Amino acid sequence: MDDEKYKIPLFDGTNYSNWKFRMQVLLEKHDLIDYINTPLDVFVRALPAGSADPQAIVMRKKVRKCKSFIIQRIADSHLKYVKEKVTAYEMWQALSESFERKGVASQLRLRKMLLTMRYATTETMVSHFLKFDKLVRELKLTGANLVETDIVCHLLLTMPEEYNMVVTALETLSSEQLTLGFVKTRLFNEKAKRGANVSTKDTNSSTVFSAATKNRKSNVNKREGEVNGKNRARFNFKCHYCGIIEHKRSECRKLKLENKDSESAKAALDDSVDNRKEFVFITKSEEITDSSTCWF
Repeated sequence: MDDEKYKIPLFDGTNYSNWKFRMQVLLEKHDLIDYINTPLDVFVRALPAGSADPQAIVMRKKVRKCKSFIIQRIADSHLKYVKEKVTAYEMWQALSESFERKGVASQLRLRKMLLTMRYATTETMVSHFLKFDKLVRELKLTGANLVETDIVCHLLLTMPEEYNMVVTALETLSSEQLTLGFVKTRLFNEKAKRGANVSTKDTNSSTVFSAATKNRKSNVNKREGEVNGKNRARFNFKCHYCGIIEHKRSECRKLKLENKDSESAKAALDDSVDNRKEFVFITKSEEITDSSTCWF
């Protein structure tokens, strides 16, 4: 018993459905599951007349054992829900009424969450299925009657437009073939296929980019070498303009700079002489006798 109690986390008001499932399995293992589903008085009244007292004592011992299992798995902050209850059945009913949230309001909230739920391509398909299954379980706990076809339809509605072809193919299947497990398998395979295609595309793009970058780098280095004079033979004569060795008159920087300054000065002189300006005129026709045009 000490080993088993640590397998179930203390109930602190969250994930009641998971905690309830674990407790049901534990109580079923110890043949105590009936004492949370049926009041003790019903068991006592069903006993034979001659053996009522001994069997009633045994049942009360089992009820106390069942109560002990439940209390040991509830956190101190939530013991107030079961402190005043006498039997395990009363404890179980108090927890169910407080945390299962049965009713129309809870059903509407969960159904709205299912209808607005969408699969994001950035997350894994497994995590999406887990969140979807959790909503379906909570909806069933509220008392909603969901058949497998309804669940499959809700799951297909969560898929984005990229999966329209798969959804259309699944719609053509009969209700017997369209099981929840089959639909999940098809969607999971489609996700894996899309992931493989994206990975291959990215690899090819990276290879092309790498090759293009390498070729471009070699061409740039070649041009830089030509500009720096690495691939050019040394000129051992004087320039006919400045008298410096290592370049010709046509390559003389001093000559080019002076020519540039001369052209700038000439352009400035021409502009001052011509004094040219541009104007934009707007015309407007008016209905007058001589059909003249007014300029503004």
